[in-house]
Amino acid sequence: SGLSILLESQENKTLNTLLFFNQAIECFINVLTNVTNIERRRRSRLGETLSFMLVSSILMYLFKTHTVPVSFTHLWFYPTKTISENPKQSSPTPCTHKSSCLEYSCQSAAKYFFMGYLLESVKNMLPKLGRLTSHRKILFQTLFNRKNVLFGFFFGGYAFLYKWITCYLRKKDGEERPVHSLVAGFFAAVPYCLKPNLQLPIIGFATILQLLWQRVCLKYRMPKLPYDVIIFIVSTGILIHFRFLLHDYCPKYTRNMLNMVTNNLDSRVYNIWWNILETTDEVLIKQRLKSR
Repeated sequence: SGLSILLESQENKTLNTLLFFNQAIECFINVLTNVTNIERRRRSRLGETLSFMLVSSILMYLFKTHTVPVSFTHLWFYPTKTISENPKQSSPTPCTHKSSCLEYSCQSAAKYFFMGYLLESVKNMLPKLGRLTSHRKILFQTLFNRKNVLFGFFFGGYAFLYKWITCYLRKKDGEERPVHSLVAGFFAAVPYCLKPNLQLPIIGFATILQLLWQRVCLKYRMPKLPYDVIIFIVSTGILIHFRFLLHDYCPKYTRNMLNMVTNNLDSRVYNIWWNILETTDEVLIKQRLKSR
């Protein structure tokens, strides 16, 4: 089934590969932390926040020190320009924006608050789309859901802290330095604790791998292979394996996606598969008891 990626355009290949690769990473994280679907809500918020802060710090530093403009498709919500991409300063201050640093940070926070709120609202509305058209109360409850607002605060808080900290460090040092993004990326991730979402650190980690891979390709002459196709095929195999053999550790997105594209056939195959295994186990147990 992974070969179906060959029918897609190059942009869709990259996007689908990222989505499936991120889901495959989540499978292994669930296994390593021994977190099942039932226990997932108990995952340590502090541990996740610290992990995201570390990923964010490294990622923003890599963005800032990248030698060429980032032109590949990625899912990170807050990319920053490299130092070479920033416009030349025409003012005596190290900051390149015209307004005050506080106003500049607040403008960015408002923009990303709306973006985060909109994304979470759409995500929560999609499963209820059929009922929303006939029930205004459900539409109102979905739009003004507390989770939507918290996700907006996370996006807005991240943008505000990153802008404000980088401005402060620029003024202190008198110029822009890559280490500013390292520090700002770390502390800007603190609002993650408002609305933890495991997909965000996974997306950050995947983007780090993309940036490092592009650097490797620029430095060394790599063989011309369809790496995105290979990664997609491997990720698809991993996800289907988890769906049928390690169901409790399989991401919800993967299970819902397989249900939708197979018209719920995968659930029937799953039930048949486990019935066969249970029957086989019972037969083996009876044979062992008889042999005794």
